[in-house]
Amino acid sequence: MVIIFTITSAGISFCYAFYFTFYLGLGRSWPLNPIPYGTMQAGISIMTLSLCLTSINNKEKVVTFLAFLLSSYGLIMSESRGVWLGFIFALAVIFVVFITTKKIKITWRSIVIAIILIGGVSIISKPLISQRLSQTHQEYSDIKSGDLNTSIGLRLQMWQSAPMLIEHHELLGQGNQYLTSLDNLYHQGHISKSLYEAQPPHFHNQYVDYMVKKGIVGLILLLCLLILPLRLLKNASTLQRYITISLVSLFAVASLTDVPLNHGQTIFMYIFWLGCFTTTSNNEHADND
Repeated sequence: MVIIFTITSAGISFCYAFYFTFYLGLGRSWPLNPIPYGTMQAGISIMTLSLCLTSINNKEKVVTFLAFLLSSYGLIMSESRGVWLGFIFALAVIFVVFITTKKIKITWRSIVIAIILIGGVSIISKPLISQRLSQTHQEYSDIKSGDLNTSIGLRLQMWQSAPMLIEHHELLGQGNQYLTSLDNLYHQGHISKSLYEAQPPHFHNQYVDYMVKKGIVGLILLLCLLILPLRLLKNASTLQRYITISLVSLFAVASLTDVPLNHGQTIFMYIFWLGCFTTTSNNEHADND
């Protein structure tokens, strides 16, 4: 049941991204914010990969690996650079767990097929990735020349303003009153007009955002939300370890450039999927351990 649900999620999310990106030709101008959507795609992708690696049924391995490729390409279509970094880090975590686990066996035939399929997806994805990397390089050049009115530049300005907003509100933060403080900083000449006009709803960094709005108390609760699942892995199955460690890694790194635990759909996915796999994986995959 879990496998069917995950595969279905991968297929639907891919179709959504493909429809708006290529069929309608909208690029990443989707009805839904592509950053949290990309986070969901990345989460689905690492879960399907985890199911593929821990399944003992060859048919399930093939289907879940194809779902992994579909959701990975959907993530690439989102062009969410911060989520890409979190996804790469999560894949690296899965690789480390994989090579340190003696219980999972992969044949050379499977490795060759996987390399061919991943290579094919990489070739198809090259235009999107190259375009986004070129844009990132241009933004970096603009920042070096002093222009901070870019996507990355505005993020840097938000993070630079954070210490001034946190001052005198370290314990509980400012809540939504931070916008008033941001206005005051502008009139005092401490922040730029571009940041003032942006009126950012968040700080594109989960840790900074919590510190500004909820203070040290909120930041501690946030860290507990990320660390607590890892504390429950003592007697976990192999699948539970893959899912929990990689999903926490994804959200922890994605939180450096976005606020995935502020968006309803992503925080729901984080809590729901961790709970779902924690309560079912021991029963459905016990023979893998």
